[in-house]
Amino acid sequence: MPPLLVVLFAFTALLPVFFFALFHNKGPLVFPQKLRWLSLAAAIVYSVAMGTQYHDVARQMQDLANVLNALANFTVILLLIAFFRQAGDDSAPDPPVSRLLQVTTNMAVAAWGFWMALCLVRLLAVPFVYFQVRKQAGVGPPVLVALFNGALGMLLSQASLFILPYVVYKSRPRVSGIIDKKNGH
Repeated sequence: MPPLLVVLFAFTALLPVFFFALFHNKGPLVFPQKLRWLSLAAAIVYSVAMGTQYHDVARQMQDLANVLNALANFTVILLLIAFFRQAGDDSAPDPPVSRLLQVTTNMAVAAWGFWMALCLVRLLAVPFVYFQVRKQAGVGPPVLVALFNGALGMLLSQASLFILPYVVYKSRPRVSGIIDKKNGH
């Protein structure tokens, strides 16, 4: 198997593994108010970004893959809203976090942060790409709008997905309160 394919598979599987670790974490997670509002903002942005992609819903919903993708997007929005609704007590002691959640959160923040940076580079490269395409093919301004909208939509949707592990990463205890399954504490 080519190394690039392995990396692509690992990256694709990272967010579902993070969701699995989040589901199997025993203790409740406590989110500070700023991170809760960030989650709500991400849910709104993601809803708008996904809504613009599904403007022709009747035609797209005929394909099972599109239906499953829409359901997955809906669950991400619900999880972001759940993060927002999670009441946090800043004075309470930090609840324990499983080792699996700690590792997957670190990996997800690093990988999705890198991916967001690439999406930002893509957005910043739109004018250069437009002028190159225009010079070679002689196309007009609608292509610029389409290139910009595609790059911006990708950046906003990927940033919203990044918020999930980021909120967990920023709100978890750093050293104390990590559950070690072997020792039971």
